[in-house]
Amino acid sequence: MMILFLYTTECCALCEQALDILLNLKLAEPFSLELVDIAESDALTKRYGERIPMIQMAPNGRVLDWPFDAMQVRSLLESATIPVDDV
Repeated sequence: MMILFLYTTECCALCEQALDILLNLKLAEPFSLELVDIAESDALTKRYGERIPMIQMAPNGRVLDWPFDAMQVRSLLESATIPVDDV
């Protein structure tokens, strides 16, 4: 199962839009969604403060910066299911 990390913080309207996109995706393959509040760490705030909302996919670490839509998220997830030999 794919794991997506959504880097976010409280009171972020764009982060709420990003979460809504992720929660409403209709996919054949399920994924796990982990919210990462960057305000809980000075290092995360420094690294991602101007990039949120941002999605990072585990285990390959691919990133999708805002703005993104459902089609772009699907593409990100599908890219992880392509065998390495086919890339």
